[in-house]
Amino acid sequence: MRLINVLTVASIAVMGPTLAITTDATGSQSSGAAWAAGKGNGNSGGNGGGNSGGGNNGGGNSGGGGGKSSERGNSQANGNGNALAKASGRAPNGNLRSELKSLNSLKRNINGLMNSSDPKMAAFRDFISASADLELAKEALADMQDAYNKTSADFLKMTSDMEISDDPSTAQGELSSMMTELLANEPAADDPAYDQWEADVAAVTDAQSVMTQLNEDWATLQDAQREVDGASAGANETAMMDAIVAAINSTGAGPVTEADVTPEMTEWVAKQLGVGDSRGAIDAYMASL
Repeated sequence: MRLINVLTVASIAVMGPTLAITTDATGSQSSGAAWAAGKGNGNSGGNGGGNSGGGNNGGGNSGGGGGKSSERGNSQANGNGNALAKASGRAPNGNLRSELKSLNSLKRNINGLMNSSDPKMAAFRDFISASADLELAKEALADMQDAYNKTSADFLKMTSDMEISDDPSTAQGELSSMMTELLANEPAADDPAYDQWEADVAAVTDAQSVMTQLNEDWATLQDAQREVDGASAGANETAMMDAIVAAINSTGAGPVTEADVTPEMTEWVAKQLGVGDSRGAIDAYMASL
């Protein structure tokens, strides 16, 4: 499995009269979360939006987002796509099964693992649950990015049609001024200019609705990013290593520290959990939700 790429949203930079929109799609490492983010197929590129002045936003395009949880690729925490495990302070002794000890319980099916009262599985249950939460948060972020990109495109079309600035904060002020002037100069209902005045009021009202939607979508997009950031802490490599250490120590086989965990042990656990390019407990748990 792999956790889908994070669409990390950067703030808008206004460059001259144009609105420059930047969305990084650097994979889950950008959120500090999914050290097992997919490489290659999970990349996405495009544009996002940000704040300017009083919280107004601009818009743009976005490329393809990351894959779903059932289409996971492989990569690792440090972004090099090669090593699953950190260097260990202890060399492998040649008997992986013996080293794994209580970790062999990860071979249980997902129901047995998640419903077990076995204390050595507690930390792994937390890791699996946090990984699922992170995956769902990333999918929600990708969906919100798509919605925001659509609203951003509507905003840019509106500014072109209305011949106003595509800087959101400036555009909002221009629309307010236009509406104030229109309302101050309302012609009589029988005036030949009334129909045009009414059409102008409707156009400005529609434009203001686009601005409102843009601001709302930007705020929701930021909330979605914060959800991803918040879910990251329990689903990274450090969290998995902590779970390995806790599981071994809970049996009284310790004290064990991270330095005692060999790369082979880490790789085996990652495979059982479904971190990297394999399918495992995280995938099974998500399928059961």
